[in-house]
Amino acid sequence: MLDAKSISKGLISNHLGMNLKLQNQMRAARRLVKLKRQEIDSVQDKINRVKNSVSVMDITNRIAHMEHMIEHETHPLKEEMQLLCELITHRDAAKDIEEGTKKLRELQARFRAANDIRQDAYKNLLGLKRQLHEKVLQRYP
Repeated sequence: MLDAKSISKGLISNHLGMNLKLQNQMRAARRLVKLKRQEIDSVQDKINRVKNSVSVMDITNRIAHMEHMIEHETHPLKEEMQLLCELITHRDAAKDIEEGTKKLRELQARFRAANDIRQDAYKNLLGLKRQLHEKVLQRYP
């Protein structure tokens, strides 16, 4: 009788240990999902900021218009200097937008990768929940 109780106690202890391990894995999976969700939100914010910026075509058109004005129209020296300063500013902005576009592509790729990882972690979490549920049903039918 004592052996049956100790065996039963050992089985219960093993079962509880397995349940605890599954719960720890579920917590880790939840943390991973939460972290990936935060990373995705951060990347999405950056993507939205880049999308809201002025397009390269708009700036390119402004540059072309200013260059045409400088070449073909007569302006006082002060106004021409102002046009040149604006032209330089727009060219710098065009370079910045090109760099931003490259970063946007990179961030979108990272976003897709993070989203894939998040989905995998969520699938893992669901699998762990299913395993825990099955263990509980096996133990307490």
